Amino acid sequence: MCPKKDKSRPIKTSKDSDKTDGDANPLQFLKRNGQAAWEAVKKQVNPDFSQEEDDSSKQNLYQNPPFDIEDTDPENSRETIANTDHQPITDHQPIYVQQRITAELCLIVPAWLVSNLTPPQTLTREEICHLIDNCAYFCCLPSRDLDSLEQDLQPTSEPILHSERDVYIRIQIENGEDMIDNSSCYGLKKRLPQTETGELQERLLLANLSGRQHFNRI
Repeated sequence: MCPKKDKSRPIKTSKDSDKTDGDANPLQFLKRNGQAAWEAVKKQVNPDFSQEEDDSSKQNLYQNPPFDIEDTDPENSRETIANTDHQPITDHQPIYVQQRITAELCLIVPAWLVSNLTPPQTLTREEICHLIDNCAYFCCLPSRDLDSLEQDLQPTSEPILHSERDVYIRIQIENGEDMIDNSSCYGLKKRLPQTETGELQERLLLANLSGRQHFNRI
């Protein structure tokens, strides 16, 4: 007859055996749990080891900081920022410079207004504005377009007298690129450079109305 098992006595399993043996033998415990077990063993052997390691790391960091302490000086920082404000731009950015162009101001005025003018003659800004105010036709263009305009005009060799006959005059204005292609007398005077003078280059008495299609009419 088999003896009855005593249920009140706990049965020892293989896991309990390994656990007990592991606690008794640190090497077996270390094999099973790896690095975590090694850290636990170090703390059991020397509880101050982890603290000493942290203190050592802090000491090394203080002795060998990852940056230069002098770089954190606020005075140096302000000086560095001030210096960068005046550094030239190194990017290859396009720089647009407006090209200076000589403008040709062409007017058709009454003969009495220019009978006392003889080219070449320098005209002041006020004189140019006075001629613009009294013209019947006007246009302003670059020098390269003059041929197409003047070849359609029909001048006469008659003397220019104090009369109402139409006279074509051309005034050359340096740095007058803003005046080119303006379609109003107000725009011409507004864009006439304040410090510039003009050079009267041409004065022709017109025989008829030929060539007026190139001009703006008042």
